Amino acid sequence: MLTGGGAMLPGMLDVTESQLRVPARIGYPVRLSQMPSELNHPSYAVAVGMLLYAHRTRTTRAAEDNSLRARLRAMLASSF
Repeated sequence: MLTGGGAMLPGMLDVTESQLRVPARIGYPVRLSQMPSELNHPSYAVAVGMLLYAHRTRTTRAAEDNSLRARLRAMLASSF
């Protein structure tokens, strides 16, 4: 998977496949609702992916922090 501006260089896929001897393709960012079309380019694939990862991690942690198990653990920890 090639991302970044260099992924769009002419012949980059061919060179990658011949040198690494594996299939290669250009990676585009996941299309998000309300995402400007200018960001749908390999140059932004990693940045968009990192933002999605951070958002999902934060959402998951918030859900875990609000779970009954987490609240009970906090109550028990504060009583000692």
